[in-house]
Amino acid sequence: MNRQLDNERHAVQRIIVELAEFKADLDSQTMCHFEPESEGDVLQLKGHIYGPPDTPYQGGVFHLKISVPQDYPFRPPACKMITKVWHPNISK
Repeated sequence: MNRQLDNERHAVQRIIVELAEFKADLDSQTMCHFEPESEGDVLQLKGHIYGPPDTPYQGGVFHLKISVPQDYPFRPPACKMITKVWHPNISK
């Protein structure tokens, strides 16, 4: 149990640092944005990816939900696309 709390604390600290580094990179802010879903839980994030210029997706905003596991970075975050996007290889 104590090890699990240590892992979660480490994951939370790392996510806080990574979000701060991301916000400091102004070039990244033009392509996407990430933030905690609520103030008290940085392991549940929401994100937005902005459609790149000169593509059919230009002007679009695509919403994501990101769940960071308590043992991050040893397991990757799970990302779910909230905005429906048509793709020729996906039928549902």
